[in-house]
Amino acid sequence: MSKSIYLVLDMMNDLVHADGPNGKAAYGEQVRARDIVARTRVAIDKARAAGVPVGFVRVGFSPDYRECPPDSPIFSGARRNGIFKLGEWGTQTHPDLGQREEDFD
Repeated sequence: MSKSIYLVLDMMNDLVHADGPNGKAAYGEQVRARDIVARTRVAIDKARAAGVPVGFVRVGFSPDYRECPPDSPIFSGARRNGIFKLGEWGTQTHPDLGQREEDFD
């Protein structure tokens, strides 16, 4: 068993997909300009080829945002913008990353 894991952070549709709220903004332009999704997929594929398990870390909140800290400079906009809702398209991993059933989520 491997003692390592390759963690993929914050590659959710709300953040990096071209159709997501941040994907349509300046953040999305940076993601596309730097080819972040494709580069991340290459890294995931290399980890798998080396036998390293892959885990996807996502941020998400209940529909009422009860876990979302209201004064957080990072997450306070989530409630206002209706993003990062668990179980919705926005908190799913970008489809181009090829998440598999055996991956940690």
